[in-house]
Amino acid sequence: MTTLAGNPAPRPGTERLREIGVFLVVGGAASLVHLAIAVLLVEIAALRPWQANIGAFLCALPVSYLGHSYLTFTARRNGRASAVSRATLSRFTLLALVGFSLNQASVVVFAEILGLPFRAVMLATIVAIAALQFVLGKLWAFNGARSATSPNGDAAALRPDAP
Repeated sequence: MTTLAGNPAPRPGTERLREIGVFLVVGGAASLVHLAIAVLLVEIAALRPWQANIGAFLCALPVSYLGHSYLTFTARRNGRASAVSRATLSRFTLLALVGFSLNQASVVVFAEILGLPFRAVMLATIVAIAALQFVLGKLWAFNGARSATSPNGDAAALRPDAP
């Protein structure tokens, strides 16, 4: 089987593996930014872990959004008109805030209350939440293939990339 351009069509599952691989690279880059900033803010700026986690999250957020918009969940592969839009930014931000809330709760409970090592807590938490972020990012935040219509029958009004 070949594509219209005459290139061999990707084998089933190959695209998903590529997407997961790119997600891991982009997420890894954002996670390294998050971890590095958090550790610096705790160990050098003497902030409490929950405070450092907020600053680190805000630094990692644009790395994650732009990387996933342009590289992981590309517009072409996910039915969107453009890589970056208000709709994807809104959904991604909401998803990121949910992930951050889970992350923050984990830091407070495991590092602050239970006294477990901060670095280990941060690392384990970031990895655990990444799986949730992948699934919800793929199925919701960056998914442009919607077939619903608005009450007046205007399908474009509910398009994720509509202005």
